[in-house]
Amino acid sequence: MYNKFKIRKVEQEMRLETLPKVTKALEDMRDELAVVLAAKPWITQDEGSDVTKKLGEMRVWLSEQIDL
Repeated sequence: MYNKFKIRKVEQEMRLETLPKVTKALEDMRDELAVVLAAKPWITQDEGSDVTKKLGEMRVWLSEQIDL
């Protein structure tokens, strides 16, 4: 029984350490997307919009999970 609580505690600590890294990575991807799209003309505007939309959805989902 104690082992289950210990594992949950370790997982919680890992989440707290990982969360800022994930948030920063999502922000970096969003910020660099315009540069990538300009450098790679074979990526269509629709594909770029789709990636932007997915990044936004991921940020919303992540913030909802944090608030739980």
